[in-house]
Amino acid sequence: MKITPTACALLILVLCLGSVHGAEIGSFLDRDRVEITGANSDGVVVRAVMVISRPPGFGGQGWRWGSEGSAPAISMGQLDVYLGVNRVFVPISAYSDLGNPRSSTIETADKGFQIVVRGGDAATSYKATLVFEGGLLRSRKVVNGEFPDEAWEETIYSFNVRRE
Repeated sequence: MKITPTACALLILVLCLGSVHGAEIGSFLDRDRVEITGANSDGVVVRAVMVISRPPGFGGQGWRWGSEGSAPAISMGQLDVYLGVNRVFVPISAYSDLGNPRSSTIETADKGFQIVVRGGDAATSYKATLVFEGGLLRSRKVVNGEFPDEAWEETIYSFNVRRE
């Protein structure tokens, strides 16, 4: 059996993607629900459940990530995040505009963890990074896949939290 350079490169890419800080990669292709697990910086298990929705076709207005000129075929309809057994609050605005998601990972970060969602294709491709620290969503940054320095948006979150 002869292995072509293209097949070899593809195998290396798959192996490298599968080893992102020990986290698994969740693929949205042909699935309505994706569940991934990882760990935060303290080794606590993190689980994320993402549910796909099919948005109404309203002419594409209001979509920024993963689609251009029309509504995306699919979008993130729900994101439930658990740190250990505790559910982490994630506002709808943190994920609802991510059209045509393709893959997701949970990565360990310095002070917590981050969920990375990649989506779109070519000119509409993006990478969304949701950063969690202290059991809370702290920021979200979405960058364009082709022009990450020119096309991006960032949201900083601050919540009033009652600690018992």
